Amino acid sequence: MSDKPVNHATDVWIGVGITALLHLLLFIYPEAFLFIGVSQLVYMLPVIVVTAMVVRKRTGILQGMMLGMGITFLLNVACVGFVFFQFLS
Repeated sequence: MSDKPVNHATDVWIGVGITALLHLLLFIYPEAFLFIGVSQLVYMLPVIVVTAMVVRKRTGILQGMMLGMGITFLLNVACVGFVFFQFLS
């Protein structure tokens, strides 16, 4: 391995990028976009577990992946809530 120090912020952005790229897999099954907050668990949790076992010292990648998952989930909940609120009123 390289003796070059790893920038934690860069690792976090790499993790967010990995999450965004994995979300592109939903184009294979477009109906999953309606439930992306839940459907991302199907493919993100195994990736996080494998990444945790392989890359032990670079925790920023895991933090970035979980940050991306959280942002996706919150955006999905906000949009679904907005749509349901429009139908109820």
